[in-house]
Amino acid sequence: MSKPVVTAVSGITYTAGIELMLAGDIVIAADNCRFAQIEAKRGIIPSGGAIQRFIGRAGWGNAMTLLLACEEFDAATAFRFGLVQEIVAAGRELKRAMELVGIVASNAPLALAATIDAGRVHLAKVEAAATTRISQLQRKLLTSDDAKEGVRAFSEKRSPRF
Repeated sequence: MSKPVVTAVSGITYTAGIELMLAGDIVIAADNCRFAQIEAKRGIIPSGGAIQRFIGRAGWGNAMTLLLACEEFDAATAFRFGLVQEIVAAGRELKRAMELVGIVASNAPLALAATIDAGRVHLAKVEAAATTRISQLQRKLLTSDDAKEGVRAFSEKRSPRF
């Protein structure tokens, strides 16, 4: 993809929502956002890019804190860890994202595409290796007793007992 992607998020943004958010280039978050990457509570791991992107954007320690503790965090924490680039008042996130799209779009398209391409080349090898490994690990985890208990606990609205 050669065009920049600006993502606007609001409210509850968990698991797959975070993975979609981080698939873009720039994130604008409403101040009411609540985030959590909770797969480890369910006996599985994020498999849509969150592991690689959390580490790339937040650094190892911050990424591991969010991915392993599975605790909810707010927009200020997401900003501090580099997962979000701007926080705006709730209800203004889409307007600000579109303003930023206009600013970015006023720049030279070939330079924008080249910048994105160069950045993605930098990340590609690491992400490819991680994606392959995550897929292998997830296949094993999905058939585990941990995953069965995690899903059962979620559906029964209780804490899992591992």
